[in-house]
This record gives sequence, structure tokens and C-alpha cells, in this order.
Amino acid sequence: MLRKFTPLLGLAFLTPNPAHADAYCSGLVYEALTYANGDIMILTAWRGDWTVVCNINAARGGVSTSTCFGWFSQIQTAVSQKHNLGIYYGGIAQAECATLPTYSTSSAPIYVRSPQ
Repeated sequence: MLRKFTPLLGLAFLTPNPAHADAYCSGLVYEALTYANGDIMILTAWRGDWTVVCNINAARGGVSTSTCFGWFSQIQTAVSQKHNLGIYYGGIAQAECATLPTYSTSSAPIYVRSPQ
């Protein structure tokens, strides 16, 4: 079951809007799936929609297939054990985790952090 989060509206006026920024997103990963084309997608607490992390068949956004396999293992562990997972995005246009691009427009992460 997805939970809805209410953003703090006042912060939008206090925070500068750089052209490119970094974002560290962490929380529960509710589900993970693999498309026939190799895309690994996740449904997370911080986004509430499906985002592509990487592709196990071809490099995507500088992420190799071998790295993707490692990340997928971390993702599956987090899902099955209901642990938080952290994903860091660098140099992206939208640095708010709740509004990151979804599906095929998702940014490629810099790293995936396993639960502690």
C-alpha cells in the first residue's frame, strides 16, 4: 500500500533552484521489476511511481551491466527484507526525490546504497 506524502509548500520559495543539483533519496522500495528489454524498475516510498535504475542488457546513463546486476541484488534484498535503500543522483535537473522523472525518462544514479 502506498502512502501519500504532503510536501512543505513554504520551502519551495526558500530553496534556490540550480540548473543541476544532486539528490540523495532513501526509504523503502515497495517493488522491483525487470522489463523484457532489461530495464530494472523500482517503486519507492520517496517517489511513489516507477523509476528505471539501470539496464541489465546494455549500459544506461554510464551504468554498466555488471554494476546493474550488483544494484539489482541490493534492491531485491531491500524489498524482501523491507529495509531502506539509498540512491544518489548527481548533476540532475530535478533534485527533489518526490518529483524525479519516471519510467524511461528516469535519471541514472551515481550509486545505490544497501541498508545498514
